[in-house]
Amino acid sequence: MIIEIKESNENYSLSVKSVDAKQVFITIANQSKDQDILKTASLLYKKVYKILTKYNITVFHERFFGTGKYYDDVQKIRAEELKLNTQNQCFSYIEGSPYWGEGVSGINIHGFILCNEEIEDVEFNGIVCGKLYKTDAVDYMLVHTVHGNKESDYYGQTYEMFQSMIKVLGKYDFELKNVIRTWIYLNNILLQYDEFNKARTRIFLENGLWSDSVAVDKTEEIYMPASTGISCGNPHGLTVISDILAVKTKDIEKFKYSSESGKAQKSAMRYGSAFSRAIVLDNKTSKYVYLSGTASIDDLGNTVYLDDIGLQIDKTYSVIDALLDVSSMKLNNMVEGTVFLKKAEYVDAFIEYCKSRNIELPALITVADVCRDNLLFEMDGTFAGGK
Repeated sequence: MIIEIKESNENYSLSVKSVDAKQVFITIANQSKDQDILKTASLLYKKVYKILTKYNITVFHERFFGTGKYYDDVQKIRAEELKLNTQNQCFSYIEGSPYWGEGVSGINIHGFILCNEEIEDVEFNGIVCGKLYKTDAVDYMLVHTVHGNKESDYYGQTYEMFQSMIKVLGKYDFELKNVIRTWIYLNNILLQYDEFNKARTRIFLENGLWSDSVAVDKTEEIYMPASTGISCGNPHGLTVISDILAVKTKDIEKFKYSSESGKAQKSAMRYGSAFSRAIVLDNKTSKYVYLSGTASIDDLGNTVYLDDIGLQIDKTYSVIDALLDVSSMKLNNMVEGTVFLKKAEYVDAFIEYCKSRNIELPALITVADVCRDNLLFEMDGTFAGGK
């Protein structure tokens, strides 16, 4: 069953998309600007529950974006509206406030429609922190809110976060090289990013994802996960957390994946950031492009169109267009995503740009610093197409 639902009213904008009768992506963005955050969270989760039950969808990955201080209350509302055991808190709460101030930005969910299979819980240190889904061609593993010791410094928390990642992966016979996508949220990216990059690069070196002897002009040939690195806090007092998606191929005739740099930007490793521009998954029935956080950067790694939000948005979309073109996709192949605006006032420029190009994307909008102070806009997302 292929699902495509678009629904919009004064309270929310809902998108439900699937391309292969198996994987489903749900994006529900708050539009009410209601200051009763808990009422809003309840409304959104009620709608999510109706979709999940109607189509027999099991949640695999879930991220809630909203003001951090409501975490405890949202946990309770989520458990109540999704009919969950109160101990089932396997989701990520991201401090990503909406552009009008406090409140709920929305919810992103990636789920599977199951037949005779099951999705298993992933446990680490006695806590359910993720999901494992096995097929005859590939195993998928998703882990929420991976982190280090909150007492450590910026470098230490990043390094420990990746060490925790390796440990939980190893428990289920995965390795770091199986990770295809990381969603990394840093509490204050403009202060942390240099130390974060140093720690991530060290981990990747130690685990054989790349070698420091590789020439700069060969970095596009190195496999690394796609990634978002953005300034969003968390309610746990940590300086950095990550969600990770790993895949383990069993049958390369039925399932394969590769990294992609596109045409308009080269490898981020050329300027010290260890991630791929995108990862492409390909199976017999569908193709998925996991797009890293993308911003107004040229092929030399320079920020372009300083202080011009309109041109930075346009540059970002041109880069994404060029990358998707390699996989014969377009922007309307997006199944989920997140838009990050450095300032709330930039939302009008973003909305006007989308109208001018007749773009309707299933993406949440939140306010957050990007990895450079002169970058005003970033977008990540997942794109899918049937064969």
